[in-house]
Order: sequence, then C-alpha cells, then structure tokens
Amino acid sequence: MSRWINALYDTRAEAEVAQARLTSEVGIKQVKILGKADEHELASLNLSDADRQSYSDGIRHGASLLIANSSGDEDDARVIQILKDAAARKGEQASDAPAPSASSRTPERVVEEQRIPIVEEELRIGKREVVRGGANVQTHVREVPAEEAVLLKRERFEVDRRPVNRALSETDVQSQGVLKPRVLQISEMREEAVITKEAFIREEVVIQKTTEERVETVHDTVRRTEVEIDEYRTGDDGRR
Repeated sequence: MSRWINALYDTRAEAEVAQARLTSEVGIKQVKILGKADEHELASLNLSDADRQSYSDGIRHGASLLIANSSGDEDDARVIQILKDAAARKGEQASDAPAPSASSRTPERVVEEQRIPIVEEELRIGKREVVRGGANVQTHVREVPAEEAVLLKRERFEVDRRPVNRALSETDVQSQGVLKPRVLQISEMREEAVITKEAFIREEVVIQKTTEERVETVHDTVRRTEVEIDEYRTGDDGRR
C-alpha cells in the first residue's frame, strides 16, 4: 500500500541529504523537494488545511519541504530516523553543501501518510440484439392456361374467264400493249395471331416490422470497499 511522507527542513541542503539517503538506503525513488518557486504545488497535495498552511509559511521563510512516496514495505523506523538525522549528517551526503550552522535543527514536522483506496463498483448497462423470431418469405412462378379469341382474315383468288367480243384499234393495241408478253403476280394474304405478353401488378404483399420500446429494470449487485478503524493505545509495558 503506497503512502506519502512529508518533512519540512530549515535548508534545502538538509532536505537533499534526506532525499539521497531515502533513495540509496531505503530504496524510495519518488522523492521531491519543494522550495519557494514550488509553493503552488502544495494545492495538489492531499493535506489538511492546517498542514498546508504550516508548510506554506515555512517555504515562504526559506524552508524546504521533502515529499516522498513509498510503497509501504520499507522499515518505518528506518525512514523516520533518516528524516530526523538528515540535518546532522548532511555534510556526509552532499560534500558541496555548506556545513550545518548552529541554528540547524531536525525537521519541524514529519507526517507519515497511508492511503487506503475506497473502491466502489457502478452498474454499466449495455444492450445487444438477439433474434426472437421472424418469417421466411418465398415467391414462386406458376403457369396457368390462358386463351383469347381473335378475328383473323385470309385472302383467296379465283381465275375466271369471261367471253368478250370487242374490237381494238391499232392505237389501242400499241398503247395498251396487249400483244406483248406480260407477267402478273398476285399474292394471297392471311393474318396470323402474334402473341405478346405484358406484366401487370395486380396486388402487393406488404410485410411491416414495428419497433416498440419498453423499460426493464436490471437487478444485480455491486461491490464497495468498507473501512473499519479500530484504534488502540499500548501501555508502558507494551500490553493493549
């Protein structure tokens, strides 16, 4: 379980000593130091109003705030001791840092914080389509007999010889050419039935699908983290 540890130092050199030892000796990698230029970052920290005001006042007067995010597996006593010893041992950890003055002191306040996440599930209802029924529609073509009466015409010719006794003049013979060979072609015509087909829509089969909406209440369970705190104090002999 991760936790946040905060410590306020008189000088940045003291904070850097604590930072170096937390990283090298304990293995805490997320260590940050806040100074005057970083005071605005206090608003993003999970601090009480009193702690935030105290840290803000200290930073404005030249103090440095060390913030460490640990995994919670470290030796708590070791972490606290390093934070307290940082002012006395800063010269050993940072050779270029100035020697501690007579006014240097241990951190004003060391805050150890453990965070327990409160997890709560929420229902997320989705929708999906399932087939509940339907219909198969097929069409077939069927041939049925059909008849229609039609009137047809047909031609016939007949050859009939009639006696005529009429004299022709030479002029008639020349003009009519009756004494010249002639070919006449006469055709007999008859009508035949020609069948064509035309399609008509006589009726329609209409298939309609209606969509209806309904409200359904979904029942399920969700899980939520509940925290119970059992406070206790130990006596001088170590018994509860």
